[in-house]
Amino acid sequence: MRSTLTAACEIQANLEPLSIRREKAALELTERCLRLPNNNATKVLVENWKGKSRLKHQSILHKTQKLKDKCHLPETRALTERVMKIPPHIPLLCPEIELKLIDENVTKPTDLSKLKRTAERTFESYAQDWIHFYTDESAFKATVNAGYGALKCFRDGSSKEIYSACGETCFNYERKEQSASFRLRMQHISLNFNLNRLNPELTPQCPNESLETVEHTLVHCPSLSQPRQQFLPMIPDLHTALYSTSAQLQRTAAFFFMAIGKRKQAQRPLD
Repeated sequence: MRSTLTAACEIQANLEPLSIRREKAALELTERCLRLPNNNATKVLVENWKGKSRLKHQSILHKTQKLKDKCHLPETRALTERVMKIPPHIPLLCPEIELKLIDENVTKPTDLSKLKRTAERTFESYAQDWIHFYTDESAFKATVNAGYGALKCFRDGSSKEIYSACGETCFNYERKEQSASFRLRMQHISLNFNLNRLNPELTPQCPNESLETVEHTLVHCPSLSQPRQQFLPMIPDLHTALYSTSAQLQRTAAFFFMAIGKRKQAQRPLD
């Protein structure tokens, strides 16, 4: 129920009554859903919906079912394409960004009416196609410790990839490096000290006659002094090597892979 004041305001503002606007919005929403791909869950829900009578409130689909008798809606609907199809073999060009108006003599000090007309002519000269962004939603709701990626397609067919890591202690690196960093932190890695715990027949020492632990490999082993200076901090310890920046984690993983390679070459069999 509406008041006379509301009806007068609608007439003064040249607006349709609220009931008609609600009916139009409900029909438009239903038609949009019916034009989605066949495997879309929303379209399946709308197509297979069966109404159940309620005492008080009814859903939007109840209303649209009644409106179909009053409005002549199409029986066959065209599919709405929501993603541009870009064949992989088409080369994408770099975008050209225009920093001036069509008339280069028109600048900020120019008369406002002339400046506006020139700006409108410049806008009309642009292509009608949109700029499209595609993303895998990997950084949905501002993910703190993850990466994000997006593809930006410009109107002239060119594109640009935007990707990086989210968070200070995370970056995009290979699974092998992630596994090495985690296992070094957990002290559960293929070094002789840990292998000896699993099989007492194996020696727990490295070729330098010291216990081959994570701390010994990263900090103390004399045979790894040269790569240690290249990959680890000036005064290395477990905290700076394994719990500092993301770049240092990557260098620590590279150091460990090199150390494992050297250890395999120098490892001697048991007597």
